[in-house]
Amino acid sequence: MNRKTTHNRRRPPRRAAAFTLLEMMLVVAIMGILMSVAVWNIVGAGDKARIRATEQSIKTIESALKAYKTDKGSFPTTLQALVTSKLMDDKFKDSWKHDIEYRSPGANGRDYSLISAGPDGQTGTEDDIDVWRIGEEEAQQ
Repeated sequence: MNRKTTHNRRRPPRRAAAFTLLEMMLVVAIMGILMSVAVWNIVGAGDKARIRATEQSIKTIESALKAYKTDKGSFPTTLQALVTSKLMDDKFKDSWKHDIEYRSPGANGRDYSLISAGPDGQTGTEDDIDVWRIGEEEAQQ
């Protein structure tokens, strides 16, 4: 029995098919960055949607005011007159649940003014939504 002896060559250890810690940390960091950008865009879209919804509410009230004037000959002294005339439901709040402010006569010689306090809830600030500026803002963009 003459057997040739074969040398057992050692194979290099096989590398396990797994990710290194550095690769995992890199993937988690990239996912975090992507998620923060997505959240930032979603939050901004919510504010824009509330602004657009408030603008539409103000335009709806404005249409009811014009119909009231056509019917009665003058603008009402309060928005409640639109409800008693059955021109609107009793919904005179903006998207932030603040009352929409109405005055007749309005400022700057206008027949009326309709203003939402906007996100901060305070009138007279930069974020107010005024019926007379709604079209101007869209034209500037």
